[in-house]
Order: sequence, then C-alpha cells, then structure tokens
Amino acid sequence: MPDGQSVGQEGDHVMHLVTGLVPRSAQLRYVIVAILAFVLGSATVVEAAPAIASFHLADGTDPTRLAAVDANGNQQVNVNNFPTTQAVSGTVSVGNLPATQAVSGTVSVSNLPATQAVTGTVNVGNQPSTSVIGLSDTNVADGSIGTLSVPTSQYGQVRVGVAVACTAGQSITVFVSSDGNSATSFLLGQGQAKCNADEYFEVFEMPGVHMFVQAFNYTGGTARIIIVAMGR
Repeated sequence: MPDGQSVGQEGDHVMHLVTGLVPRSAQLRYVIVAILAFVLGSATVVEAAPAIASFHLADGTDPTRLAAVDANGNQQVNVNNFPTTQAVSGTVSVGNLPATQAVSGTVSVSNLPATQAVTGTVNVGNQPSTSVIGLSDTNVADGSIGTLSVPTSQYGQVRVGVAVACTAGQSITVFVSSDGNSATSFLLGQGQAKCNADEYFEVFEMPGVHMFVQAFNYTGGTARIIIVAMGR
C-alpha cells in the first residue's frame, strides 16, 4: 500500500482533475467517490494460510533414513532383532511336523496297554539259570505208570527228579528215555525211588529233542508219584 504522503498527493491531483471537468455542485460527491475507489484499488490484502504441523520419524543412527506410511496411512514396522529362542506363554499349535520324529535322549512312555502284541523273534536274557520245564503230580494205582513228557531241544542240561508217597514201603522203578515211542526212543537213564524215603534224581547233559519219564508203581497200593524236570 502507498505511504500517507503519496496517497494525499495523488488524491489532490484527482480532485483537481475532477473540479475542472464537472460542475461544483457535483464536485464534492465525485471527489469522495474517486478517493475511495483509489484507496481501495491500491490496497493489497494478504491472508496467511493455516500452518500444518508435521514431524518426521528418522533412524537414530542415520537421520536421512525417514519412516514412511502406506496409501492407507499405516506405518510399516519391521523388527529383526528378536532373540533366537522365544519364551511362549499359553498353548502353541504346530501343524507342520513330519509324520516321523527323530528323538534324541530318553523317552518315557507310561500309557502302554498291560498286554503287548509282539511279532517276530523275542530274546529274553534274564531267565533264571534253572527253570521248571515239566511237572506231573498224580495218584497212580498199583501196576500203573506215572509219566511226564517234555520238549528239551532248547536246553543243554535237564535234571529229572521223581518222588513217591505210599504206604507199602516199597520202591518204584523210573525209566528216562528220549521220547515216548518205544520203536525210536533210546534209554537215557533208570533207577528207583522208595516210598516216603529216597528219591530218584539224575542230570542229563545234551538231552536231545524230547524226554519221556516213566515211573512204574509196583508197591501193592496207590502211590502219589511226583515227576519234575528242570532245564538250563
């Protein structure tokens, strides 16, 4: 806008021009209008735009690296300094494990059924050194035979014992053979056992496939004959 002195001089000039061209009765009105028009036309109006507050998020180690937002106004954050192992609270569901898992260390399974189905060959190495493989406990009438038949192929040694309980006070005769077929068997051993006294006992090394024990009762009455075979 012109300063006060310039405005006044220009106004006087305008008034001088106006008074020379129009009658004096209308001069005052024209002068006022001319002055107002000049003043308003010479004024310059400046309106300041509203200030917009903004800030920038920069890298602490590199100020030139500024964070940006996407088209939706969202800030994207990438965190890559997590520790190798993460602590997890709650329930974790993993659905991409392989069908077969490799396990290192000791595994304890406590929900197996009481009876297990086994296929193939089972090797049991904690059997007792000597186990009972056959037992016969019967009352045998006079003139009859008490018998015991046992498989022996898996044993290197078989022990045979015969005891008799009777009232006649006599003995019984014991025969131990390779099997119960008289045509193919051969005698392994024989002996006697007395009623309520001495027992028959003998050890057989490498007894073969089968063993057949016979105890003949000739005591004159019924006798309880106990035959036992133990293998190792």
